[in-house]
Amino acid sequence: MKKAIISFWALTALFFLSYKTSAQSISGKLIGGINAGQVDGDDYAGFDKPGLILGAAAAFPLSEKIFLQPEVYYSQKGAKNSEKNPAYFRWRLNYIETPVVVHFRIVKRFGFDAGISPNFLLKSKVDLGTGYADNTKDFDKVNLCLLGGVEFRIVRGLDLNMRYSRSIMPINSKESSSYGRKFYTSTLSLSLRITLNKVE
Repeated sequence: MKKAIISFWALTALFFLSYKTSAQSISGKLIGGINAGQVDGDDYAGFDKPGLILGAAAAFPLSEKIFLQPEVYYSQKGAKNSEKNPAYFRWRLNYIETPVVVHFRIVKRFGFDAGISPNFLLKSKVDLGTGYADNTKDFDKVNLCLLGGVEFRIVRGLDLNMRYSRSIMPINSKESSSYGRKFYTSTLSLSLRITLNKVE
């Protein structure tokens, strides 16, 4: 997995180094929003775990309506049991996400995204009712997610983005994990994107 992600980022970096365009045609963006997360495989259904998204992106025009968009942001994921029964449960997963997204502008005020995101685990903590305990060592430092979503332009320079992402491999694939079952992150995201130089 690590070799595949390194190869992916090497190819991405090669593209940006060889990209022929003027700096005035590249848009910079600030990203802020919220996640609603769950972890598939933990027996607790529902996107009940809230979290923050904070980061930035750049948009490289490939054509008038298609943009290649590398992003990087801090993302809080996880799961929780919103019911009183059968048990108290809270799980916090903190990641640095680094998506590479293709954005398709259908019309001036509407488009959709599709992409892939190498994610880097910062910390994992779980609370079963007695306080949070660190269980970071049980999970992979790196995992890969697929994502898709839609984006609406509120006004020029301000967009509302809605996405769904899911890990395509278990987040605890390492043999040393103390968990017998495999887990996958599944996340709904809502974010505002502020364009710093309005060239689109």
